[in-house]
Amino acid sequence: VDSQILILRRWYNGIEEDNGAFKLAPLWIQVWNLPVHWISKEVGWKIRSIFPEVKEVIIPQIGGKEGRHLKMLVIVDISRPPVRGSIVKLSGVGK
Repeated sequence: VDSQILILRRWYNGIEEDNGAFKLAPLWIQVWNLPVHWISKEVGWKIRSIFPEVKEVIIPQIGGKEGRHLKMLVIVDISRPPVRGSIVKLSGVGK
């Protein structure tokens, strides 16, 4: 809504006082600039250590530059600033 995130939760008694009720939000992210052999669902699930929870990993089936990334549905803690980049260990090597 107007370039802002809108978080909807099922109402329950006491939600007004619950400071954590709107702390986590589902968000689709894209992971770009991966080597071709890293574009797999397995790598997407390994990246999950950055987020509290990963719900889904999708590999776009479109050719060209559109197929060079992963799409992930993740749960993000919106009380902290977003991470622009992160180091992930794959086979013991930081990337």
